[in-house]
Amino acid sequence: MAAYVWNPDATFRITDSVRGDIICIGRTFRRFHSRCAWGIREESPSNAATVRNLLGVMGANPPTLVTGQQLEMLARHCLCSYHQRQISQATSELRGHLAVAVQAYEQYNDVKRRYEVLRGALVRLLGLQDGGQSDEDLVLQIKCLIVLAGEFAPEAGDVRSLVILAQQFVLEAVDQSDEEMSSV
Repeated sequence: MAAYVWNPDATFRITDSVRGDIICIGRTFRRFHSRCAWGIREESPSNAATVRNLLGVMGANPPTLVTGQQLEMLARHCLCSYHQRQISQATSELRGHLAVAVQAYEQYNDVKRRYEVLRGALVRLLGLQDGGQSDEDLVLQIKCLIVLAGEFAPEAGDVRSLVILAQQFVLEAVDQSDEEMSSV
């Protein structure tokens, strides 16, 4: 299964995608409450460096480990001098973006857990060795077993019943895993 990718810069929309500069996340009232987008680097190179370091620290861990203090510091350094009064509003906006990232991360972990249960159930059911082989290798082994089952039991009904039995076994394993997780 593919790894989860958490990119705080993209999540918080801190960097101007065209210029690659850190931009102010303050809100302007003249332009329908849109983002200021003033370049932070021109105003304060140290703020831009701090922002890049903060984004690196946040990106090295899952989004669930981002703290309120980090968000406030990020907001403080991502506001131009004109919008410094908007720290609490900017922090709140960053919290909203973080909540979406945390939800996506938790959904990913749930899918990953279900995937691992399903994979384990298939390996046990089919009597395969789970030596950490890739998914492609596991699929290839399963296909070989199906072909072998078809050769030893040429009636299509026998192969179909084997597949149905495998599906039932896997569904029961996933249900048991869900029950175990809900009781924790």
